[in-house]
Amino acid sequence: MYGRYDFMEWLADSMVITGVPSVLLSTQEGIGFSTRCIEAVYESLKCHLHNRPRQRHRLELLLDEWVGLQAAAATIDDKFVTEMGIPQLCIAT
Repeated sequence: MYGRYDFMEWLADSMVITGVPSVLLSTQEGIGFSTRCIEAVYESLKCHLHNRPRQRHRLELLLDEWVGLQAAAATIDDKFVTEMGIPQLCIAT
């Protein structure tokens, strides 16, 4: 599956479409994050091939990985915003 489809290109296109600056994807942090995302997506797809007891165990590990990815994304985003001097939006509630 890895050799058949270009997951990195698919992920990069999806990220750019949803508003991620393409320059961020070419940084060391962006490449590392993309690689982690691809691994999580690949493991998620593989999980669907297992029987239910194995899925339960794998889902717990996958959910932990997705939580880690969310935290990493926030950290990378904050660093990028700071380094590029992008003003942060202030949303009033």
